[in-house]
Amino acid sequence: MRFRSAPQSKTWLDFVEDLNRIGLDLMRTHEVKLADSKRLALSVLFIRGHQSFQAAVLLCERGMISDARTAVRGCVESAIGAAALSQDEAFIDRLIAAHNKHVLTLIRTELEDPDYRSMYSAEQIAALEARREEIRKDPRQPQKINWANVANAY
Repeated sequence: MRFRSAPQSKTWLDFVEDLNRIGLDLMRTHEVKLADSKRLALSVLFIRGHQSFQAAVLLCERGMISDARTAVRGCVESAIGAAALSQDEAFIDRLIAAHNKHVLTLIRTELEDPDYRSMYSAEQIAALEARREEIRKDPRQPQKINWANVANAY
C-alpha cells in the first residue's frame, strides 16, 4: 500500500496539500517593496519555510523520515525568525550576522584549501578576499543564531 493512500496518512496528507496550495497562492499574489527590509526579510523567511515544508512532505512520502526532520527544522527556524522579526525589527541584524558567519565559513574553506583555491582565477580570489574584508568591517559581528534561545525570547 502506498504511503499517500494509507488510511493513517491520507487525511494528514490531504490537509498538507491544502496548506501547500494556500502557501503557493500567498506567494503568487504577495508583493513587497525592496526598500522595506523588514517586510522583505519576512517574505524571504516565509518562502524559505514553505520550501522546507514542501521538502519535508516529499521526503515523508518516500519514507525518508530523518531527512524530513532536517527539512522541518528549516521550516521551524524560518517560523521562529519570522516571529522574532515581527516583534523586533532589529532582529534583521542578527539574521544578517548569521548569514555573514556562513559566508565567512565558505570563503575560509575556499581560500585556505589549496584544492579549492586552485579552481579559482586571480579575479575570483580577489573578489572572495574583498567580500571577506567587507564582512569583517561590518559592525554586526558574524555569529550563528541559537534558535532555541530566539524561540524562548519571542
